[in-house]
Amino acid sequence: MLIDYLKKISLELQLVTEPEEAEQEASTQCRLDFIFGIGQDGLSPLEAALQHKGVGDSLQRDIPRDRLEDFFAHLYPALCKNLRLPADLSEDLHLNIRLAAIETPGDREIVRAIARTVSHGCGGNCDCGCC
Repeated sequence: MLIDYLKKISLELQLVTEPEEAEQEASTQCRLDFIFGIGQDGLSPLEAALQHKGVGDSLQRDIPRDRLEDFFAHLYPALCKNLRLPADLSEDLHLNIRLAAIETPGDREIVRAIARTVSHGCGGNCDCGCC
């Protein structure tokens, strides 16, 4: 199965301290689960890079710290929470990204994910890590 719209995607992310260390164990790892293609502004750059990939596929990205929100778009709050990124990140982000799973979610899960995306203006009350 390949990534396509409205599929539930599970990514394994590894934060690498230096790009040369990509083959070594990263300092921070997390999993990021989301429904593909539900962002208000279309596909995020992350989603565009993943489009039509399959389980087990990997990619590496070096993301300037001032472009993180643009790259991850609606997934940025979850990324910050899962990787425990500080609000005042002082370095660019070097990520190894591995596609761990692709599933077909239920309708209810899709609707809840869309609702979270369009209503995210939480003011710190949703425990999403955005504030």
